Amino acid sequence: MTDYFGGNILDSYGILVNGKQSAFAFRRVDNPIGTDYKEMVYASGLGLGSVKIGGSYRYFKEGPGIYENRHFWNIGLQMQGDSKLSAAMVFSNLNRGRVDGKRSLAEQRYSVSYRPFKFDMTISADLLRTSQFKIGNGHMIYNVIVTPHPGLTFSGYLDSDDNFNFGVRANLLEYFVGNESRFNSQGGGRGTTFYAGTTDLNQPSLVRRHARRLDIDMPEIMAENPAKPIFGKKSRSFYSLIGGIYRAAEDPSITEIIIKLRQPSVGFARAQELREALKYFKNKGKTVICHLSMPNNLGYYIAAVSDSILIPPVSQLNLIGLKAELTFYAGTLDKLGVEVDMVKIGSYKSAAETLTQTASSDANKEQINRLLDDIYAQFVDGIAEGRGISADSVKKIIDKGPFTSAQAIELGLVDGLSYSDEIKNVFLNSLPEISLNRYENDTLTNDGWPAKPKIAVVMAEGEISKSSGGMLPWQNGESATPASLENAFKAAQNDKNVKAIVFRVNSPGGLALASDEILHSARKASGKKPLIVSMGNVAASGGYFVAMSAQRIYAEAATITGSIGIFGGKVSLQKLYEKIEMGKELYTRGKFAGMASD
Repeated sequence: MTDYFGGNILDSYGILVNGKQSAFAFRRVDNPIGTDYKEMVYASGLGLGSVKIGGSYRYFKEGPGIYENRHFWNIGLQMQGDSKLSAAMVFSNLNRGRVDGKRSLAEQRYSVSYRPFKFDMTISADLLRTSQFKIGNGHMIYNVIVTPHPGLTFSGYLDSDDNFNFGVRANLLEYFVGNESRFNSQGGGRGTTFYAGTTDLNQPSLVRRHARRLDIDMPEIMAENPAKPIFGKKSRSFYSLIGGIYRAAEDPSITEIIIKLRQPSVGFARAQELREALKYFKNKGKTVICHLSMPNNLGYYIAAVSDSILIPPVSQLNLIGLKAELTFYAGTLDKLGVEVDMVKIGSYKSAAETLTQTASSDANKEQINRLLDDIYAQFVDGIAEGRGISADSVKKIIDKGPFTSAQAIELGLVDGLSYSDEIKNVFLNSLPEISLNRYENDTLTNDGWPAKPKIAVVMAEGEISKSSGGMLPWQNGESATPASLENAFKAAQNDKNVKAIVFRVNSPGGLALASDEILHSARKASGKKPLIVSMGNVAASGGYFVAMSAQRIYAEAATITGSIGIFGGKVSLQKLYEKIEMGKELYTRGKFAGMASD
């Protein structure tokens, strides 16, 4: 920014760098009646629900009069409720540095703002006073900000001395320009500040953005709700991947997606969710290109929905069909002298069979084959639909796999051979690219008055247990626990802007008592707000049980779900102890006191 005053420009100038929670500013001021001086400001803040608090440090170097080498400490507070009103307070010069041996005056600013038409107009009134004067003797400033068109803003103020200001700002994609002109009560000019800048936010713009491509580099494994480390790289959640694709589908500037898959291991149902998102993007008349660096069954199933499938020139397309492999330890445990005693309810509750049997029960064989038949049919139909061939042809192709890259091209299973760093040169249109990380972070903030309504997503991922296993507070562990989910449901209930809750369940079940506690928390939330369950790869046993809290339950075709029973029991190591000649004595009081002993 720079000032124009008295026919001079660039004599006074400044720069502001603003981040998510901190800012730094510097300016050099041309002083016509004395020494030029410099000002530096550092500020930081954070939001606490509807209240935001911040602080700043200001330093004047060689400033005029009382600003000579002065330090100022300031704090601010802003409150935004559910109405169209907002209030703020700023307390400046809290340190009250001495000037000529006397403490300087602290300054206070109180502000109330009103938005009668939501985003289009903001009207504010500010009261300025020092610690020397009463509020009734304060200085008033009346402000108005109007946005007649997205990307164009006019602003102005009038103070109690009849000085006034007029400004305009224009957003041009990621850039913006503007000015503010100041006038005295007689209409004489008091200077104009011109400014220009850039932002990484997706701001409303007067200029339409040119077409661009979204670049998605998908990791092999994606958690529903990954841990958020304080330091280091944060993992992307599966939810944010899906959300980013749907957002891009509605964004007129995103006309193409390149999605790079290594060897995805996201599960079959979540692969279907990803396919549906890509299909939705395609149905908007846009293009999807998929590159498979290590082509496997799941990766090819996802890629089949795209317009073009690319694989490396030297690779192997492992399109070989599906398998289910079970391991049984009962015979091995018997040789070791370990006895596993289990009781189950439900013919198809087979989880304990791996410890108690040497082969599958008839019921387990039935359900494994039934699931495999169903998922294989979905797998074949998905490839057939994506590549425009019959299901019978897909089955014959699978039975001839795997394929070299040359064979894959010859059979029409892929559309091109390319290393990932050469895709742009041969197969892609000449478009500017934006990464998914960058695209996700340029979202506009939720700054409506009142704030726009939200949908909360509460995630239960992993085995259900009483403890998550995370060693540190910011670690999720690999379990869904009553404590963590109770906190999430309470946060969603207490947030007035949350109008509904999506309860995402991707869990095979677990401890029955923990499942019941999660159900209890979810039911309380369901009594306050609409609650919908979305099932991931699996929501079985306890994972299905906790879903009974919802008004609606949605699953993918390949989601494995159902309330299939319970089991419990114990392991006896007595014979093992005898084999290794390890002595163990047990003393009890009470008939069943030793029931849990090994």
